[in-house]
Amino acid sequence: MLIPLILACSPTTDPKGTPTASSRDTALDLAAPAWSADDAVAAWDAQDIQAALELNATLGFANPESIRRSFLDFMTQDDGTCPSGGENFGSLKCTTESGYTFSGISIYQERSSSVDGARQQSWTHVGDYKLTRPDGTSFESGGGLVSSATVGTGLAEIDLKLRGSWIDAGSNMGWFRSGLSWLLLGLGRRDAEVGELTLDGGVTTGRAVYFDDVRFSTDPDCRIEGTLSIQGDDGHWYDWQAGCDGCGPTSLQGGEELGSICPALDTWAAAAMLLVPGLEPEVMDTGLEDGP
Repeated sequence: MLIPLILACSPTTDPKGTPTASSRDTALDLAAPAWSADDAVAAWDAQDIQAALELNATLGFANPESIRRSFLDFMTQDDGTCPSGGENFGSLKCTTESGYTFSGISIYQERSSSVDGARQQSWTHVGDYKLTRPDGTSFESGGGLVSSATVGTGLAEIDLKLRGSWIDAGSNMGWFRSGLSWLLLGLGRRDAEVGELTLDGGVTTGRAVYFDDVRFSTDPDCRIEGTLSIQGDDGHWYDWQAGCDGCGPTSLQGGEELGSICPALDTWAAAAMLLVPGLEPEVMDTGLEDGP
């Protein structure tokens, strides 16, 4: 069957031997449906969107620092022979005398320095592993995290690049215990008056959510602003245009408008702001606090 398929995808030629469109291209052209966003029908209404956003928020806001801490907690179980390479190990499978099992590969690096009175700290973690506790609960990863923060006099900034899938069945945080996947960029800053975090990209904790230039803030008058999208049960994406008052219109993405909502997301937004470090350099060794 392989040869006929290959021939079917080969370019045809005219009598002069000049290549023309392949039969595969022609078949794709003929099969392409005349589809537009106008053809989509919303299975959710505005209240469904609000309920989904609020339910998703109960899992808390995914925090890369919590993932780093979970990994480093496991590494304290190194008994000198397993995993023996510290935080960096490759093609490993071993069990410590106390019953912790390490399987997979890991790369972990962190750097810290002071420049002109400002403390700079960055860490990178890449992993494809399964780490199992004696009680049977496991921490599994397949991705990479990069965090770079600077704390100076009256100003803190952070740059985040987060990707991959992570789950820790032993975590007390809902989003981590149930697992998450993300491809997300974040830029945050905090001064003496206000802190802000802008996110672009997708996160799946419970449901898939996409941030399109969404800005979180500690300003009580504008906790969240931007376009937040959530995937419905029907597979379609639904958009919410968040305004500073916590309200905004919803729509089927690229389609019909569905009405305005005011979801209760203040706690979720406050948890997102925990990704931005505080202004005290002396306590910046972790940079972040755990979310709910």
